[in-house]
Amino acid sequence: RQFCGNGYTSVCASFAAANRGQILLDEIKKVSFTVEDTNPDLRFAFDGNSAALPFRVNLYEYANLPQQRNEFTKIGNINPWTETVGVTDADIPLSGTSPTCAEPCLACLYKFNYLDYSYVPGDLVIGAIFDVHYKGSGPYSCGELRGKDGAMYTEVFNFALQQINSGNTNVRLNGVTLGGLSFDGCSNPPRAAAIINRVHTGMEIKATGGSMERFSIKDLVSWLTYDSETTVNVASLVKNLDMTVVSPSATSVKLDDKQEFSTFFRTIPSDSVVVRGMAKFVQEMGWKFVITANAPDSASRESRDYFRELLAGYGICVVAAYEFETDGSMETVWRGIEDGDTQVVAVFADPERYAEDFLEAKMNSDNYIFVANRPWGGVDPRYYDKIVDSVSFALRSPTIAQFVTYLRTITPAASNNPWFSALYENLLACDLPGSFTDNPACTGSPIQSWRQDLRTLPTINAVYALAQAIHLTLVEKCGSNYNGLCSAFLNDNNVQSSIRANMDRLNFLDISAQMFEFFDREANRGFELLKYSSSGSAQLKGTLDRSGALTLSDKPGLERDYQGVKSQCLRACDECATNNANMLDFSMITGDFYIVGLFDVHKNGSDPFSCGDINDKHGLPLLEAFNFAIEYINNDQGMFSDNNKLPGIRLGGIALDTCQSPTRAANLVANIQSGNLVLTKDGNTVQPQRIEAYVGPMDTESTLRVADVLNQLAIPQISYGAKGVELLDMDKYKYFLRSVPADDKQARAVISFLKKFEYNNIQLVTSFDEIGEPGREEFKNLALVNKICVKIEYVAGERGDMAGDAKRIVQELAKEGTAKVVILWMKDPLPLLLEANVNPSVNNGFMFIATDKWGANPEILTNPGLQNLLTNRELVILDVETADIPKFDEYLEPKTPDNYIRNPWFKEFHEHFKQCVWGDATVPGACDKASTIPRAENYVQDPYVLYVINAVFSVAEGIDRALKDLCTVDNVYQRGACNRYVTSGERRQKVMSGIKQVNFTDDTHQPFFYLENGQSDRGFHIYNVTGVDGSPNSFQYQNV
Repeated sequence: RQFCGNGYTSVCASFAAANRGQILLDEIKKVSFTVEDTNPDLRFAFDGNSAALPFRVNLYEYANLPQQRNEFTKIGNINPWTETVGVTDADIPLSGTSPTCAEPCLACLYKFNYLDYSYVPGDLVIGAIFDVHYKGSGPYSCGELRGKDGAMYTEVFNFALQQINSGNTNVRLNGVTLGGLSFDGCSNPPRAAAIINRVHTGMEIKATGGSMERFSIKDLVSWLTYDSETTVNVASLVKNLDMTVVSPSATSVKLDDKQEFSTFFRTIPSDSVVVRGMAKFVQEMGWKFVITANAPDSASRESRDYFRELLAGYGICVVAAYEFETDGSMETVWRGIEDGDTQVVAVFADPERYAEDFLEAKMNSDNYIFVANRPWGGVDPRYYDKIVDSVSFALRSPTIAQFVTYLRTITPAASNNPWFSALYENLLACDLPGSFTDNPACTGSPIQSWRQDLRTLPTINAVYALAQAIHLTLVEKCGSNYNGLCSAFLNDNNVQSSIRANMDRLNFLDISAQMFEFFDREANRGFELLKYSSSGSAQLKGTLDRSGALTLSDKPGLERDYQGVKSQCLRACDECATNNANMLDFSMITGDFYIVGLFDVHKNGSDPFSCGDINDKHGLPLLEAFNFAIEYINNDQGMFSDNNKLPGIRLGGIALDTCQSPTRAANLVANIQSGNLVLTKDGNTVQPQRIEAYVGPMDTESTLRVADVLNQLAIPQISYGAKGVELLDMDKYKYFLRSVPADDKQARAVISFLKKFEYNNIQLVTSFDEIGEPGREEFKNLALVNKICVKIEYVAGERGDMAGDAKRIVQELAKEGTAKVVILWMKDPLPLLLEANVNPSVNNGFMFIATDKWGANPEILTNPGLQNLLTNRELVILDVETADIPKFDEYLEPKTPDNYIRNPWFKEFHEHFKQCVWGDATVPGACDKASTIPRAENYVQDPYVLYVINAVFSVAEGIDRALKDLCTVDNVYQRGACNRYVTSGERRQKVMSGIKQVNFTDDTHQPFFYLENGQSDRGFHIYNVTGVDGSPNSFQYQNV
């Protein structure tokens, strides 16, 4: 009816529209009807992509009489969608059965011990999981009190609430009080998750301090968490409840992924910022060899691994890595360190937990330099002489005078905080009545002096930021003159998302008189670089901004201080050899926001970081297709001629050479995003925050390595060439798409070909790499389903000897008399085909079917080592479905090394491609300056040009959709990049969402869109090799 009208009598022409499938799917999802023969009536409908039908509850009834039979009888329904249970206790005769645990169960220990809580009532309540104690020996139990950076945060939290409710801050609520519900998670993630589950499933909670007011879950607006691993668990858990989580302490790099943790904020920067500063400091000091030591927790391991990755980009070697506890005692760790040749040790650990034990075990007086990711200023004075000249990074954390005044009014006797007495005894080393630790008796008077904990200001800012966002949401829902909670705030289903949107754009002057705001949902703050003296005092030696840029105040002075420090490796350190030459050559098109393209302009070099000769296949022409697409968009051509597409926005492009090296590709991306490699050309510098997406690389292995980096950073990536099936894992690679079809589709194409010609008995040869291994499994699974017999299979290159394996495998192929169709699922099938060509038992009568890794490569047709196979027409080749883009050739036509300088490799490619020397026309072999690349006899447009262009167009469409989403206010779209778009923590998630929704007609006049598994809708061509009429020994590809 939608396409052909309500009175349609047949299929009309409009029904062939490209979007027919999507509209049909939308209509199917709207379907609702009564299921036949149901009593009472049962309605069928969809909830998302699933049927919203209830579950039937059956009771098993045992027959008491011989003529009866045992059977299940329906006793009711449970409907998860309407949250109704149509079963009563009377329906299930349980005979007094009840769930019990005769003794305190270890798994439930959190219910019996250490589940004290503090509840300060309010109209709205912030829940908080503190780490008052360390983790205990049991799965849910608690250990010793955290006297530093732990228990005191419960009082900081109470102080912040009091400040807001009393109106003593510029962040305030009108007629609304903010309450707090505090628990002790004991640095124990399972315990914290169990507590949150109890709260959300109806735990009975009443106010502390004598009030009988009870907590209601409907008042809860957010959770506060501290420990990194706990925060990861909690953020994953309450995301499903659309509940906001804010952390003043969780610095885990894993939490950088704001799509996976879509309701998460933190009032400190990520550890990835500090790690970039540590790596940059090591590089600035000229140290080439480093040791690492880390705490045995996931956050410290993530930081260590990221540090190592960054150092690789600088050509710096981690000669040894140690983990506290895991690698034995601290003495054992130190013996390993002292056996080495370097005195530079990078430490990833919270100082209050491991630093002092680490320093205590330091046995000799050698001047080791520690580069730490946490401030060490609070260590015991006994260890000051062991940290001389060491450095650490710290947020600027001035003493909060108001909190000092507040704490000096609290006594153990008057406090309603269940943990304050233990904290008081810990700080003053005394015993309150009822404690017996042989310490002197406490006076009971308020605490007068203590060291302010590291996360005091971030904790206050977490509460203030939530309060400010709640205030802005109340204004939206209840009006600017609101006084209390209105019905819209209490009942609208988008209140949580509104709070997060307001947190994205808020800013306020915090209690230390610093401006606070979020950038990408993290505090927009930098760090101070501190260097320690023998007195334990810290001297400011530099600053580190949020982008990871390190500024040293006196680099020459630091170099003098460290001139005697050993950073060497006198043993075999070959595994750390790197070469960063030419890492920063790139082409640039300036813009407001950037797409980065990754291309193999050169072949790989002698090591993972160097480059070799010009790459003949899928190299520079694809880079130019990238530049063509950027210019096409900026010139408002074709589908971008609509003034509503990217209005007021100029799209920028950076194209890099990855030189067929997965290591180089991953390091380039990691170092660009960390700020360690600065993209500057002609006075223009590209900030990492302005990079919206990456396009590339070409091959699967490089793409996997790059995806591992970008997925952590929540940055979209579209490959124009990687077809490996591993990348189909959309849970692992949430930010990955590809404009090409994947190998699962190629496997189906090969199967279809075999079935059409009834080739049901075949042999299979695969390579031992990221192409052959997963490809083999995919093909075999499909062959089994389609009743195609894989009689024999071979793996080439498993021992690293591809040439030897090729000869052996061809000899084995020849022995098989019935299965003469051979599938080659290989990264490079040429060695095997060269062997087959000279084997008379194979080169006539066998058919070889090669995948797109060979592709319709014209060089194969002229290879003298394949003449027998070509002549006998024993080759079938698959390649991606494609077509030439005439506009691209027109773009490339006028470019010469003289007039085209944007591409730093264009002259080198031109000379290689045309086998000439550009410049003086009188020299032998001089290039004909009138002959451009598209006019050359051997020029064939690369089949992947289309896929590069479609990838770039997809990103542009995604950016356009994200801009319209974030920059539309009161149904009016603000042209250009609005502040909300620039600062939004969800910007790249929205770009990714927009890319997934693209559906356009590309330059081949075919619809282009992405399937649910992240690959494009395109397929494969199948080619046969045929002779050229009238030209003996000349061959061509025929599309069959």
